[in-house]
Amino acid sequence: MKVNLTLICNVMCCNGSMKIEIFDQSTSLYTGENLTDGPLRIDCEINWPTTINIVMSNKGNDDTIFNEHGAVVKDKAIEVVEVLINNFSVHQDLTDKIFICRRAGSLVDTNENWWAFNGNIKINFNQPNPMRYMLSLKNEFNMNRLHWDTNG
Repeated sequence: MKVNLTLICNVMCCNGSMKIEIFDQSTSLYTGENLTDGPLRIDCEINWPTTINIVMSNKGNDDTIFNEHGAVVKDKAIEVVEVLINNFSVHQDLTDKIFICRRAGSLVDTNENWWAFNGNIKINFNQPNPMRYMLSLKNEFNMNRLHWDTNG
């Protein structure tokens, strides 16, 4: 079954941008490099069920700027602010939980939606269909939505 996956992101640049590559298993869906600061929308048609693989790269040691107090004032990163599956939004509180992140050189997985590291991210769409997946997340739905938006 074909399913629409949308990632709504915010790109932060510092000495350039992160490079993001998205794969449906091993099939390339999207490559973004030399991105500009600001909003980014990534729309992909994926097979279901599947594992989405995201590769983040181009982060260097000088790509985060700190002030005199050690607080970050500028960073090279991509933040995923919303995920839509067939135009149904994953609840904001669950967004980071669906991403299984592993930084380059690490053996530890984390769940986060702020990608300021070189490494790999996976999304396991392992339920029989998108609705079952959303229910497995205990996702909250907009009950006022009365029809499917097939024009989006």
